[in-house]
Amino acid sequence: MVGWALVTVAGSEIDERTQKVIDAAGQGDAKAQETLGFYYRVGWKVPKDQTEAIKWYRKAAEQGYAKAQYSLGAMYFDHRGVTSDYPVAIKWFWKAAEQGHAEAYRELSEMYEAGKGVPKIENEAVNLLKKAAMLGDRPSQQTLAARYQIGRGVPRDIIKAYAWYNVAGANGDPSASKSRDLIATEMTPDQIADAQRLSGEWFRESQSKND
Repeated sequence: MVGWALVTVAGSEIDERTQKVIDAAGQGDAKAQETLGFYYRVGWKVPKDQTEAIKWYRKAAEQGYAKAQYSLGAMYFDHRGVTSDYPVAIKWFWKAAEQGHAEAYRELSEMYEAGKGVPKIENEAVNLLKKAAMLGDRPSQQTLAARYQIGRGVPRDIIKAYAWYNVAGANGDPSASKSRDLIATEMTPDQIADAQRLSGEWFRESQSKND
């Protein structure tokens, strides 16, 4: 059992486990720096401080740590501790996305969909959403399924809609499973079989990218 010796940092008592994160961050460990950034962002065991959060996220992001790059982008997007700056947010989201960070692709998709900091380009929004979905991002899988169901930004395709709902359901989204069952009532047995085969391929591919 880990001991709980208490120390004091910036006026707050913290446990030994958190102190190890602080020490590792100070020694340049990128993962610890990102974790410490999160602690400061939410006020976990340290005083809540958005400026400190950004400082530690940036240190990790500049070392190429994708999770920190995404988090730093989100701070600029959400106006946390800094003036909202979409171009800077996009810069960091892209750096994270290029390393296979699914949520970064989703954020970029939403920015292209809304035209925030970039031209409003629905095709690009869909392409980025597909990348996020294929990397296993459940909200993106659900959104992509809905797009195929109604034909928003893509040709209407109930087979692909069923398949993506099925993948999202397999990833733990019960509402996606309900949507899949609903559109199944519009489909023939052959269409359902095709959709199930497709969803199996996509699910395995998305899982392999997260191994």
